[in-house]
Amino acid sequence: MLIEDDRIVAVGPELSVADAKVIDDATDRIVMPGLVDTHRHTWQAALRSVAVDIDLMAYLDLVGGVLASRFTSEDVRVSTLAGALECLDAGITTLQDFSHIQRRPEHADAAVAGLTEAGIRAVFGYGYSVAAGDQRTPSEVRRVRDQYFRSDAQLVTMALGGRLGRRTSVLTRRSKTGGWPRSWGCGSSSTWLRAGRASADRDAPRPGPADRGHDLCARQLAA
Repeated sequence: MLIEDDRIVAVGPELSVADAKVIDDATDRIVMPGLVDTHRHTWQAALRSVAVDIDLMAYLDLVGGVLASRFTSEDVRVSTLAGALECLDAGITTLQDFSHIQRRPEHADAAVAGLTEAGIRAVFGYGYSVAAGDQRTPSEVRRVRDQYFRSDAQLVTMALGGRLGRRTSVLTRRSKTGGWPRSWGCGSSSTWLRAGRASADRDAPRPGPADRGHDLCARQLAA
């Protein structure tokens, strides 16, 4: 496998390049593409195993309503870094991070720092904390975008992390009317939990390519 400027440019037997040097001998090993994790709350790495015996609603109350409010910005950075390194250790090289911990601007800064420091390829899904309510504002989301994500060619890029529940957040919904997300230059992604009610929800916003749909009907998935 030939690597040039941190990019894989060729894969094959007996590659011949005059000035290339061997950086790792992979004899008798398997070289394969990295795995892609499409849904992870990376900031929760420090909370491993705290909710193994409770249902979703109890999880939201405990993690979103109690524990999230106690995270400092440094807690967010360290936990996000640990979670991203955990991914790399498991062979995951690309990550969709639903980062619903943006209670204050410094939390967003810390989450981005953790992903960047890890060196993983990731989509930073800017999301709000359920403990703080929907406090995202155009100015703050635009600040994060302009400060950290001016290029879509970098390893870590940005999207809006939709609200967990039957509907996406107001910021994600505005994208259907040509509103905020598209003008900000970042996409949106969301988790859809329908509990069997999808077919009756005819006017539901269409899921995006990074979404996860539970109990969505065939018509909605095809859309």
